[in-house]
Amino acid sequence: MIVAVPTPERHGVGIAFAATGVFLFICADAAIKHFSADYHAVMVAWFSGVFGAVSSTGLGARGLGLDTLRTRQPLAQVLRGLLITGSMVTAFLALKFMPLADVSAVGYSTPLFVAALAVPLLGERLTRHQGLAVAIGFAGVLLIAQPGTGVFRPAALLAMTSAFLYAIAMIVTRRMRASETAAATMLWSHATVAVVTSVALPWFWSTPTTLDGLLLVVLGLVNGTAHYCVMQAYRVAPASRVAPFDYTGLVWATVFGYVLWGDYPAPAVWLGVALVVSMTLYLARIRA
Repeated sequence: MIVAVPTPERHGVGIAFAATGVFLFICADAAIKHFSADYHAVMVAWFSGVFGAVSSTGLGARGLGLDTLRTRQPLAQVLRGLLITGSMVTAFLALKFMPLADVSAVGYSTPLFVAALAVPLLGERLTRHQGLAVAIGFAGVLLIAQPGTGVFRPAALLAMTSAFLYAIAMIVTRRMRASETAAATMLWSHATVAVVTSVALPWFWSTPTTLDGLLLVVLGLVNGTAHYCVMQAYRVAPASRVAPFDYTGLVWATVFGYVLWGDYPAPAVWLGVALVVSMTLYLARIRA
């Protein structure tokens, strides 16, 4: 097993991994939005889970060693995988109906859900300032859910559900982090997605064209590679250095959405993004 120790010299490597991983995630999301017009979210999630497991496991085994892929808490890993599956499918459904940048922005509310859920599920306490930050952040999420006309978008509930389920998955991750490696967690997540969607696949399968089939395979490989890059980023550099680069995804999502679909976030969405990002960074700073 190769053990990386975060050092100032490796901070740049970690940042490069983070920036690359986030970019690949947005590329995958853009592809998912494209495919959502012709293929169901469950089918796309199957490709993402199966081939994501192939790429992430291959990279993880080569770079970290096979021992890091073993788990001591299989039931917890399966639970986390089920939550990830639900989060993935609801996010993919949201991408069908909402602009890419808006879905990405709602996704960044996950730390707010984690902070709120940590109180009943982990017994943590929020200070008055932390509670206010969470409330302001959720107000930003509601702004993102409303376009400039002020009409609520029901599809935004899918994006919120995705963020909520992912937050619970992060709570589960916290509970088992003492015995589990990031590589094992990544593998089990992809494997669970693959198994669950395989069961449901017969009801949602549409035979893709040869080109689409190849691109869906590439989508899964890219998604797994993105997970590996982000894992490596947090492995070789402190979270305080890496986390801010997560938000470069908002830039890429906005660019891709505008170039590919002509979408541009409404002013209310920009205000909501500002509130979500600022409150998330505030919580990260005071919890560091």
